[in-house]
Amino acid sequence: CWSAAEGYKCCSDGVKVELTDSKGKWGIENGEWCGIVNEPTPDPSCWASAQGYKCCQNTCDAIYSEGSQKWGFENNDWCGI
Repeated sequence: CWSAAEGYKCCSDGVKVELTDSKGKWGIENGEWCGIVNEPTPDPSCWASAQGYKCCQNTCDAIYSEGSQKWGFENNDWCGI
């Protein structure tokens, strides 16, 4: 993984891009920066994946609404409902 040369681990699949620089794309996993080798493929059944977020798996209560889009929070991240 390209980020190992910089002293950082590679991200697991599905980690969203938080920053892009000349070295590559960076994400945050378990509170630490990591290098993203491949961006996650958006899930066509989840509207939030087009914005870089997962759909909620265990949350049904919306914390925030934006038009017809409802947002929840689980695993320390926003998710689409």
